[in-house]
Amino acid sequence: MRRLYMKDLLIQYLQSADDMKRRIDAYKIEHADVIEAYKKQGKESLGDRQKAACPVMQELTTMNGMYNELLFVIEWLRIGHNPNVNNAIERRQVYLVDQQVLEVAIENNQYVKVSDDEYTDYISNADSPISHALRRLSPRELEVFIMMKCEGMSAGDVAQLLHVRVTSVESYLERAKKKIDDELYSNLFLVV
Repeated sequence: MRRLYMKDLLIQYLQSADDMKRRIDAYKIEHADVIEAYKKQGKESLGDRQKAACPVMQELTTMNGMYNELLFVIEWLRIGHNPNVNNAIERRQVYLVDQQVLEVAIENNQYVKVSDDEYTDYISNADSPISHALRRLSPRELEVFIMMKCEGMSAGDVAQLLHVRVTSVESYLERAKKKIDDELYSNLFLVV
């Protein structure tokens, strides 16, 4: 389960970086005349006060800084350690992120969360009878159940994302449904 959350985070950062790049490009087009005039004056002749007085250049500098920070975090998430640290021990102590799954998910927009809810909140809710049933599922069964029933993904998309066969995904889903039904039926009288 933890691996899926890391993928979500990386996908969100990649999408945010793309959005920021588009905003920067649009901003440059919108304020092309101001940027061109600023370049003509020559950066060397401008003092810090004059640079600070140009709100367009300040905004552009801020946006570029945000974009660079996003790229830094993306690199960190991809390689699993601080890109600025080159110690061998740091590089060995990394978490694994399956790059192929990420690229497929991002390119094809297969894994797009339907809601902003974190399902762990629902699963850990002790008052809910469904949370008892969901906690009985194996991590893979829970992953498949959430992707298919909550996120609305097809069995083929889930199979491709998890690198398993479609029949395996269907089997995980059927086992999850059976466990949930059994748990809800056995706790029928506990529900108030």
